[in-house]
Amino acid sequence: MTVLTSKPAVNIRSELADLKKPTGIAGEAMLRAETIVEQATLLGIAPKNILKNGAIAIDQRGAFAGVSVSGTSGSDTIIGFGPDRFKLYMSETFTTLDATIRQTADGPSGFSTCLEIETITVETAAANGDLYAIQHMIEGFDVQGLGWGTSEAKPVTLQFWVKSNAPGTYPISMYMAEGGGDQVNFTYTIEQSEVWQQIVWVIPGNFAAAPANDNTVGLTINMAFAAGATYKGGGSQPNWGAYANNKWANGIEVDLGAIDGNYFRMTGVQLTKGSFPEGVPFEHKSISDDLRDCQRYFYRPTTAGDLTGNTHAQAFNSSGVIGSFVYKETMRAAPAIVSFSIGNGTAGQIRKTSDGATTSSAGATNIGLNSFGFVTGMSGLTTGDAYDLTFTADAEL
Repeated sequence: MTVLTSKPAVNIRSELADLKKPTGIAGEAMLRAETIVEQATLLGIAPKNILKNGAIAIDQRGAFAGVSVSGTSGSDTIIGFGPDRFKLYMSETFTTLDATIRQTADGPSGFSTCLEIETITVETAAANGDLYAIQHMIEGFDVQGLGWGTSEAKPVTLQFWVKSNAPGTYPISMYMAEGGGDQVNFTYTIEQSEVWQQIVWVIPGNFAAAPANDNTVGLTINMAFAAGATYKGGGSQPNWGAYANNKWANGIEVDLGAIDGNYFRMTGVQLTKGSFPEGVPFEHKSISDDLRDCQRYFYRPTTAGDLTGNTHAQAFNSSGVIGSFVYKETMRAAPAIVSFSIGNGTAGQIRKTSDGATTSSAGATNIGLNSFGFVTGMSGLTTGDAYDLTFTADAEL
């Protein structure tokens, strides 16, 4: 009997030899990694951060000086932006509380700056309508990849590093205006005074409603530090449901506004598509990329407190000037423009270049997404003479 054989397509001897080849230290580490997050860390690949300025690297308004917010100002709500994209929210019902929001040179390993809220003048007990909080608003365009409002809705993970001299339980809530106003909330505990620790919150996808696909507010993150009865006691809501004021600060056990010098610091803030209970590597951007992200919402040609840079203009009649008033980035919406005199930094003024004389009542016109055309509303200008100014352009959510 004759048996016919043929050479196999695969060289078994060669394949077995390949199994003995070392993978190297890095390869072995990749093979031992149990999660995608571990592999991403080894490769230096960070998941994308949906929110802006999470490392608190950009502070166009304050430049470490800080922005003060006072509950005695008399408006319904008092909002002061500190480091870009983060704002301090305070209700008008506070009668004595003063606080500062600023960029501070502190952070856990890998971070050199953080956001700091500090109580300057205390309010010993929060009244019913009092609320003292940080807000971060995310544009609708930036959350369209989550698939919310469909059966494929993806969860997101919010993580941040926190440090405070007032340990205890703090609340976070997230709000989406669409779908009748949906909301989720969460509490976390700062375990030790003045020690950095990381907080991770996995938020389920919203299957019922989707954020608007436009340049309005898609999601709002709220972090409360003091709250009256109006804003707490509404119960835990881990899944998306109807909005209620008393779920803003549900579970709060601290009052940051009750003791002078109480502070709250935060950095490494990241919102990532997906469920990562242990957190993910932070997406460290270049300083130029971070700045470009922020300049879509707020732009100033010069740093806060520095008037060395300026924009030149020329008077076209006795009441207005024309110049090259261009923003670095296309802004989210036509911004509110405030001009400043180079000479004294006073809002609503410009300066005559030749003699330094200031002119008040300056207002921008022909405002667009990339530039504005004129500064008008003044009087006594000399046609053809040179003037200069700096400005801020505000298109915040």
